[in-house]
Amino acid sequence: MDEWQVDAVIVGSQKGLMLPPGLAIVSVGARAWERVAMSKSPRFVLDWEPYRAHVPATPPLSLMHQLDAALDLIDRMGAGGVFRRREEVAQKIRALVSDCRLEVYARRPGNGITGVLVPPGMDLDRLRKELGTDYSILIAGGLGRLEGKIFRIGHVGHLADRELDYFCSAFRETLSRQAAPGSGMPAPRDPSIS
Repeated sequence: MDEWQVDAVIVGSQKGLMLPPGLAIVSVGARAWERVAMSKSPRFVLDWEPYRAHVPATPPLSLMHQLDAALDLIDRMGAGGVFRRREEVAQKIRALVSDCRLEVYARRPGNGITGVLVPPGMDLDRLRKELGTDYSILIAGGLGRLEGKIFRIGHVGHLADRELDYFCSAFRETLSRQAAPGSGMPAPRDPSIS
């Protein structure tokens, strides 16, 4: 924070820290504390002062233990290792999308999420429901003007190879059920055939 001259940093646990949502990590520098003391604006939820000495409510201990484990993993892998793994996972997801005869939405996709165009004949609600019900996998729909036009496969957290393989298998199987003759949906390529 000193080097970048940043006065406050707020991080959500569900982003690059590989945790479920529900934990906010806040670091407040000296200049920001001075502004807090001078501020007369009304606030309740965003009042930092009660948190200065201790957490004034029951902390999410399970998330804090998960954070400790995630930070240990990040420390062991190093930043470069974490970024390389994100890239490997993203490449595997995009290869899956291509093998399933679908199209990645972004021209230059990032390594945290892959947006996929919804092709004609795809029942996106059915795809999302079946992945959730049959495999306990959640994928997100598009937002705003992209609602119903894309879906999003998130891969920002740490995924073991077996979890990635499970997702790929479940995704192919679910798409195959939708690609019945006459549906307009192309069947995924068989990964066992080169």
